[in-house]
Amino acid sequence: MIWSPKLSLSNIHVRLTAKGLLRSIQLLSGCRKNTVVFQSVDKNKPKASSGQQASQQQASQPSQVNGPPDVVPASASKGRRKDQSIQQLKGLLASSNCRFEAFAIVLQQILTERLEKEKEELRVSLEDALQELQEQHQKDMAELERRLQDFYQAEWDKVHLTYQEEADKCKSLMQQQMGELKATHEAMKQELQNSHTEQLQSKDSHTLYLEQELDSLKVVLDIKNKQLHQHEKKLMELDKLKDKNVKLDESLKKVQQENEDLKARMDRHAALSRQLSTEQAVLQESLQKESKENKRLSMENEELLWKLYNGDLNSPRRISPTSASPSHSFSFQSPSSSNLLSSPSVSPR
Repeated sequence: MIWSPKLSLSNIHVRLTAKGLLRSIQLLSGCRKNTVVFQSVDKNKPKASSGQQASQQQASQPSQVNGPPDVVPASASKGRRKDQSIQQLKGLLASSNCRFEAFAIVLQQILTERLEKEKEELRVSLEDALQELQEQHQKDMAELERRLQDFYQAEWDKVHLTYQEEADKCKSLMQQQMGELKATHEAMKQELQNSHTEQLQSKDSHTLYLEQELDSLKVVLDIKNKQLHQHEKKLMELDKLKDKNVKLDESLKKVQQENEDLKARMDRHAALSRQLSTEQAVLQESLQKESKENKRLSMENEELLWKLYNGDLNSPRRISPTSASPSHSFSFQSPSSSNLLSSPSVSPR
């Protein structure tokens, strides 16, 4: 049987039931024909024996030359033969009915087992499909989490690399400025030392006072230079912090946008999960409906078989005394019974 997605389970069940009934009816009709031929061979024996008895009676009776022929014994023998043939036909009918009833019970059991098996296979396939969908959903979620972690790690590495590059640039710039300041400081120091040595040569009281003032000014200048360096460092640190804050704000906005996208995707996944659960409930309900439909069809089959059985028992059969042997009459009867059996296979829908 070729599977088609347009066929429902009820149509499949009806076709399987009709096909099984036709096959069983063909087998049953073949068995009936064989049994009828066997019984017809057996039924010829009593006829031959009755004919021999009649010939023996005619031979044993004395021949009457002058009297009329005896008609009553011949009619009695014919009546007995008819009764015997009727009894034999009744026995054959009862045995065939018993066989048909047994076959109907076996057929019903086979169809019930087949329906149960199909229902179990359908349930197993639905459970497998649901399990596969759940596993695929779990895999997708795990893959999504892994991708998010990789993405966040890559972004963090990029931001860290940019911060490191900026720090290296600032460090090199500070080293360059410090080198320039050291060079100027050394030059100024050398000049001061030279001038100091020159002034020491022409020393007087006023120059001593000036030297002291110069030393104090040098100390103040060093203090101011240190304060200036500290202010410059603070300003550079503030600029760096501002740049970092701007970059962090940008990265925060990106991360928030990505979180919103991820929330939307999670909502879509949740909606898909709810849709799958509703589809599972609908499939379960359809499975229950199909099982109810199968039960109803099995009950209809039982009712049709019961009607067919009662129809075979109650149907009148006329046997003419001048007809052929009972085997021929019974063989003519079998196609009508097969037609009666094939009629319930048509679906009421």
